Amino acid sequence: RSETFINLREVSTRLRLPPGEYLIVPSTFEPSKEADFVLRVFTEKQSETQELDDEISADFGEEEEITEDDIDDSFKSMFAQLAGDDMEISVRELQTILNKVVTRHKDLKTDGFSMESCRTMVNLMDKDGSARLGIVEFQILWNKIRNLLVIFRQFDLDKSGAMSSYRC
Repeated sequence: RSETFINLREVSTRLRLPPGEYLIVPSTFEPSKEADFVLRVFTEKQSETQELDDEISADFGEEEEITEDDIDDSFKSMFAQLAGDDMEISVRELQTILNKVVTRHKDLKTDGFSMESCRTMVNLMDKDGSARLGIVEFQILWNKIRNLLVIFRQFDLDKSGAMSSYRC
């Protein structure tokens, strides 16, 4: 553990360590920020080092492409009720919709969707730059949420309605 964990681009430390196995965990001062890391090791005798650098990736499949013609009439009717006269869903409307849906799922332990989460979802799905979701954009988001709920339930083995990181 570094005694000088400070916000500097370069930190240099000289250590005299007893023989043993060591794990070096590079980190930045700001969480989730990527940076290069260089480690120089000088030894009196020949030694072996090994990099443990597994690539982390996910296959999200093909991006879903649908048109308004692909959407069934019952979903169109529901969307018209939810979206109102402008036929688009704002961030606040999305938050209201999702929180109503979540409260009906008693098996989920959540405080609901924050305004920031809904804003992020709208920004992610909004293809026309209106800062609102049209029917096609909302249908794609709805499908994604339903798929994520299926995945969540697969991993919520104890049916607690919550997920901790060590379960994965």
